[in-house]
Amino acid sequence: MTEQAVVDSCVAVKWVVREEHSDKAIELLSRDLQLIAPDFVLMEIANALWKNVKRGLLAAEGANVRLADVRSFFNKLLPTPDLVTDAFALGNTVDAPIYDCAYVVAARRTGARLITADSKLIVKLVGTPDEARAVHIAEWK
Repeated sequence: MTEQAVVDSCVAVKWVVREEHSDKAIELLSRDLQLIAPDFVLMEIANALWKNVKRGLLAAEGANVRLADVRSFFNKLLPTPDLVTDAFALGNTVDAPIYDCAYVVAARRTGARLITADSKLIVKLVGTPDEARAVHIAEWK
């Protein structure tokens, strides 16, 4: 059975924009992993690409091509409405943004690890049942 991993937007953006740990993120694409995320990950990636265009770091045409490609990197996108209630509850418990918590809930529901570049989220999960579920992209093996 293929291993599953929930990938948050912090990692997914690294597939299309060169950032710290991009090499590790790109390596995920060549592994035998089923990559999963909440469906709004595409909006978060689009927003990151837009910011790069606005800063003059990327041409709009190049951003459009990268955005078109990124959808194919995911094996499964989970519907946001199915995650909202549990993400809201987790966010209130650990004092973290709800959209970040949606990735944790997605990992919990699929039994997958959450691969993130969000160190703050990992710290907020310490002492919770989800602590062992989250791994920083720099530590992913």
